[in-house]
Amino acid sequence: MAPAIHQEVLTVAAQTPHLLSAALALSCDQVRRLRGNDSIELQNRASFFLRKALTGLRKAMADPSEAPNFSTICTALFLGTNEVMAGNTVAMRTHLRGAEHLLSLALGKNRHEPVAHLDDKKLFLIRWFAVMDIFASIMSLDKTSSSDGQFWSIGAPNAGSSPQYIDEFVGFSLELMPVLARIGRMARLQRRRKILGPSLDSGYAEMADDLDMLLADNILLTEQQLSLLFTRASSPSLLHTQDPVLVDEAVYVHQMFVHAALLHLYRRVQELPELDPKPAVALASMLELLGKLRPESPANVLILWPLFTAGCEAEDLDLRNYIETCMNRIRNYGWGNADAAMGALRVYWNEGNGERWDVFLERRGFDVVLF
Repeated sequence: MAPAIHQEVLTVAAQTPHLLSAALALSCDQVRRLRGNDSIELQNRASFFLRKALTGLRKAMADPSEAPNFSTICTALFLGTNEVMAGNTVAMRTHLRGAEHLLSLALGKNRHEPVAHLDDKKLFLIRWFAVMDIFASIMSLDKTSSSDGQFWSIGAPNAGSSPQYIDEFVGFSLELMPVLARIGRMARLQRRRKILGPSLDSGYAEMADDLDMLLADNILLTEQQLSLLFTRASSPSLLHTQDPVLVDEAVYVHQMFVHAALLHLYRRVQELPELDPKPAVALASMLELLGKLRPESPANVLILWPLFTAGCEAEDLDLRNYIETCMNRIRNYGWGNADAAMGALRVYWNEGNGERWDVFLERRGFDVVLF
């Protein structure tokens, strides 16, 4: 979170009990995970703040003058983030739907206007919502994104716009957001075709051919778009950091996301075999970048999704152990969803038997939200 908006959130929270309570609930759970402390006192404190935040949020949402406020939307997003960290994706999706409704109220007639017309606070909320929304659906074959692309255009470059930098809040260029959303939709489409195809009559053949051509065009377009994103630079604000190595690590993280997106495209949409040069190179490139991150770097907290993707492709025992070691670095920062991710990986490694990983996870009921 950029320092300016961080200060804004703190200022608003100091004046808004439900937002402050939501932030404190998340903080209590984060401290508990960081310390490995499951004391009743910390659990009760987190539960107290959570109940207070939920009560305040319900009242705010019922008041037309408060519902579209920055503080109300922030509270919903804090609560959703907290549920992800706790591994409760059902509650997280409930908060996500609420945040979508509140954002629509806040934007009103401006919801389709260019990003340049929106203030920094609204941009921050949209960005926070969009990354949660996309990663709540990218791995799933039956759970579509909540907003159906309504807010993903925030990363689309406009004519004459300034260079697109890597966003420090999410770890990658915002231009990647609509591409990830498209990959998720294409993967779901491919799966439905596999299931429905045999049950359709001969008249389906011509439509299937047309769909194949359309999908092939989209795969090529998506691959080209992703290849252009490798050159994105770190945010200028990072240049003033006291840790200059972090500037380079921000680029490594962004490029890991792009390679992970290519891997999803090749394996889940194009359905290339794992030893095909394209997915093999994407995986090798991700692992090379992963090796450039310092074990103690804060950049590690951003790589859960690409790391999980690499883990799904890992066949070698040594590589799996390395992935688990890297996953533990994320857990050491108090990121609770790393536990859910590692649990799903272990089950897949033990029982996957070559089944495509997204199909296996769906069949076994895993709902992994990785951000």
